[in-house]
Amino acid sequence: MGHVTTYEAIIAVANGASLIIEAPQEAVDTFDGPYPDDNSFEGVPDASGLYLCTVEFHFEQGYADGYKADGESDWKHVVTKSFPLISIMPDVSHSWVPKGAPCE
Repeated sequence: MGHVTTYEAIIAVANGASLIIEAPQEAVDTFDGPYPDDNSFEGVPDASGLYLCTVEFHFEQGYADGYKADGESDWKHVVTKSFPLISIMPDVSHSWVPKGAPCE
């Protein structure tokens, strides 16, 4: 699989899930939604935070009956560097207070 380009993206990570917040339009055009897990991303940070990531895009053209066939192609996005923009996320897990309940 060939390395096509390198780009930067901002990725948010919290509670074991991640979300692509910002990326160049050319990269977005290869995405199937905003979640790295749905877009063949590798190397996304595990710790909660907001990250500026350097990402390599790799692609291999697929063929069917001798003709280019995008459905047969392989690609992946590999996070090679991640810089925490916000590395300490506030703990809001206990902030749910039902209406009328006493607040501390």
